[in-house]
Amino acid sequence: MNKNVMIPLFLVDQIIDLLKHWDIPSYCPELRYDYENVVWTLVAERQKLKLREAHAKIAHADNPQARDEAYIFYRQQKRLLDEANENIPF
Repeated sequence: MNKNVMIPLFLVDQIIDLLKHWDIPSYCPELRYDYENVVWTLVAERQKLKLREAHAKIAHADNPQARDEAYIFYRQQKRLLDEANENIPF
């Protein structure tokens, strides 16, 4: 069963923060892969959402300067996502 769910963004951020504070791998090494997979997946999904929001700002910019600024922000978010995909911790 592979279904998607909608979770409020503030809750995703809280889950990420909570998981990052836990030191599960030091207590149970066999959970390391699952733990890192969950944390990385949540962070990646959050970054993808930021990328979509940045892209929407380009499309809805009121003037050329705002569009250029939105595009620069979009490229920064895209670079962060690309770097995260290159540095998968597991």
